[in-house]
Amino acid sequence: ARLAGDPARSLVEAQRAWIHFRDAECDYYTIGYEGGSIRPMLAGQCLERMTRQRTAELENHIRCLSIEGGC
Repeated sequence: ARLAGDPARSLVEAQRAWIHFRDAECDYYTIGYEGGSIRPMLAGQCLERMTRQRTAELENHIRCLSIEGGC
């Protein structure tokens, strides 16, 4: 309920931008392995690591929103 309206739209925009950043960051992170068989595995690990971090950030933010006065 706290994310209805403009905050929800802002979150969607932020997530779209973050996904673009995540993909570019993992591409950069694995560029030295271009053409190698290990690159897809490293890219997958990077995507997973960054997604887990982002999930924790969002969960913390939602937790803060539920606390009177925030975090």
